[in-house]
Amino acid sequence: MQVKVGIWLTDVPRPNMGNLAFVPGSHRDQYFAAYDTDESVPGEEQRLVRRGSLTLMNTVLWHRTVPNESTATRQNLYLGYCPSWLPTSDRTTSDPVWLASLNREQRIIMRSYAKAFSHAKPPPEDYPLFLDRNTGEDRDPEHYRDHVRLLHRKRTTARERFQAAPGS
Repeated sequence: MQVKVGIWLTDVPRPNMGNLAFVPGSHRDQYFAAYDTDESVPGEEQRLVRRGSLTLMNTVLWHRTVPNESTATRQNLYLGYCPSWLPTSDRTTSDPVWLASLNREQRIIMRSYAKAFSHAKPPPEDYPLFLDRNTGEDRDPEHYRDHVRLLHRKRTTARERFQAAPGS
């Protein structure tokens, strides 16, 4: 759900010039064993590119930058796109005074969490994002048994409620 576009500003025609290294297909596994390392791994490939090239990558693909053993300075830009609920990469947290000025939904959308895993699985108080517009409830009554945690509940949409209403 996160895509990165690499814009290569210098030629990187040989291995070990600060190349982008990756393991093809690693994004298809639930967990790739090398995710928590930046060491070389079996099956790794180094991308050789010319200045002006663009690379497009799903960021779940295991990747790293290899050491630059050349005399050339490698320069490139990365532009990232992802939905708002994914972790930020430009900051860890937002200014607390500014966050306090936001309403509940705005604060949750900003995902200003100290723990990285909270970006994908927010804390319980941030479920669901939107409270019921009419009642302020955080759950749909009688839709799930009480033991089901909020983070595992799917809220019914207005259309689903309309279709379930008697006489629809």
